[in-house]
Amino acid sequence: MQFAIESEYWSCVCFKSQDDKHAFLTAAGLVIVGDKDLDGYATAELLGTAMPEPDDTERG
Repeated sequence: MQFAIESEYWSCVCFKSQDDKHAFLTAAGLVIVGDKDLDGYATAELLGTAMPEPDDTERG
C-alpha cells in the first residue's frame, strides 16, 4: 500500500474537464494505456522514451 501512494513514484496531469482529459489522451495516443491511472513504463514505451527495465519485484 505504501508503494502505491508514495508521492515520489507518480505524477499527475490535470485538465478543466473530463472531455479535455480524454481529448488529450486520445491525441497523444495514450488512451490505449488507460484513461485514469497509466502505467508509466507502458506510457514511456508508447512515447518512445527509453527507460531502465522495471524490477517487477519492486512494482508489486
